[in-house]
Parts: sequence; structure tokens; C-alpha cells
Amino acid sequence: MSIAKRYAEFAGDEVNKALLEFLSNDAFDQYALDLVLDKKIVQLDDQQFEWLLSALADRASSLSSIVLRYHNITDKSLQLLSQQLPLLKSLLTIDVLGCNIAGEAVPDLLNSISSSNVRILILSGNHLDKDVGIRIGEELAYCPLKILEMADCGLTSKGLISIFKHIVSENCQIRKLDISGCEQFTPEQYICEHIEYALQQCPKLERLHLRKVGLRDYGLTRVIEGVTKSPNMKYLDVAANKLSRDAAKIVTPCTRTLETIDLSNNNIDNEGGVTLAKNLIEPGCTIHTLGLTSCNIEEA
Repeated sequence: MSIAKRYAEFAGDEVNKALLEFLSNDAFDQYALDLVLDKKIVQLDDQQFEWLLSALADRASSLSSIVLRYHNITDKSLQLLSQQLPLLKSLLTIDVLGCNIAGEAVPDLLNSISSSNVRILILSGNHLDKDVGIRIGEELAYCPLKILEMADCGLTSKGLISIFKHIVSENCQIRKLDISGCEQFTPEQYICEHIEYALQQCPKLERLHLRKVGLRDYGLTRVIEGVTKSPNMKYLDVAANKLSRDAAKIVTPCTRTLETIDLSNNNIDNEGGVTLAKNLIEPGCTIHTLGLTSCNIEEA
């Protein structure tokens, strides 16, 4: 029986016609290993997602990604995924950006991921409840994820500290961490000291995204101290913060280790631009990409 027919049986009178049409496509029914649903074509809620997973039961072991951006799914769907992960043996990516997830099911999902092949989890754009970040941090200590994106999730200071405290675990495999758009760093000194320590003790980390976190020059200094002692760090994103022209001098040590620094939407101005330009032509500079969009730097 085709996937479309199985879905229709489960959904009955509540069948989603757009989803049924999508599943009826021969290419998806026979070959697709990625479940990617564009919300402009199909809009899912928890019940529709449950029926869809049931219809995909025969395909479950071969699915490599589930991408459901901006759908009306909640923690109930994440809980269902947690339960189904043992059957999703080839699943590498879960992307639920911009859904209606509050986070209560995220720790359980991370716990299930620990015994799965999932390596990428994208939660960005879901406003998580206050205490969720603390529990997420605790689960990361044992989690094999390599990419975790939680931009614009409203992470609190306690949640951030928990995350950076636990990613230093030897069992943590995180290569890319995006916590952009969390609550403004308060107290900045305390949080940035945790970031500095984590970077020094977490040599696996390669990319760190700290956009829109209220970072100032002092906090950047602490972050850079950590970056210079983190052997595999290649990418630092500190765009859209509260940095001044002094940030250009602060990042100087990293121009010999990092490949990308994004300072966009900070007040770097002309003086900072000149400092950065001089660093770029110095022998040993490793920078391939330098982001300076909207930095109040005038054209020569």
C-alpha cells in the first residue's frame, strides 16, 4: 500500500488534501529519504504529524531528515519523535525551526538522541520556557549532537550557564552552537567567563554564534580569550551586539586562528575598520571572511 493511502486510512475524514497530494507524488513515495514539508504547501499540526509518521512506518528506518519549519506542531510532536527514534535508524537531522514548541519535550528528545544517529537539531525560533535551558544543558553532557541551533529561543542566563557548563563533558560532541537572540547577557561578566572556560575546555567546538546577545567589549574580551585557546574554532559570529571600535583590537589575536569573524551591525566605525584592514594583510592571517555590514565604516 502506498504512503498516501496509508495516511488517508489513518486520517479518515480529517485528511489534509495538500498533504495527501504531496504524499501521492511517485518520487516521494518510492525514493525520498528526506521528509521536507514547505508550510506554504502543507501545514501540519500534532495530529496530522502523528498520522504522517504512522503512514511512514515502512520507510522509517531509511529516513535521513525531518524538516518541518514554521508548522503548528508543539512539544507533543517532539515527544512522539522521542518515542519513534529507535525506529528512525538513519535519521541524522531534526529541524523544527519556528514552530510552537515550548521546550518541555526537548530534554526527553535529547535523551533519546543519545542512543540514536541524529547529529543535527534545529530549534531556533521556538520560544522556550524559562527553565528548559537548564535541562537542555544537562542533557548535552551525554549527547552526540554535532550541530545545535537555538537562536531566538529566549534562553535565560541560567540556561546559558548550564549549556556552557555541560558542553565541556568529554561525551559532548558539539561542533556548532548557535544561541543567538537569547536574553541579554546579565550579568555579562559571569556568563562570558563561563563561555571563556567552556571554549578552553571544549576543543571540539568549531563554530559559535552569539548574535544579538547584548555583548559589549569586556564580554568580547573574555570570549576571545577562550577562542584563542580552542584549537578547532574556525567561526565566530558576534554580529548585532553592542561592540565599539575597540572590538577591532580585541579580535586581533583571532585573526591568526579563525577563518570567519562576523562583526556586522556593531559600531566598529572607521578607526576599527583601519585596524582590521591592517590585521588582514599581516603574515599569518587566516581570515577568509570578515563580516562588517552596517558597521558605520565610511567608504574611502
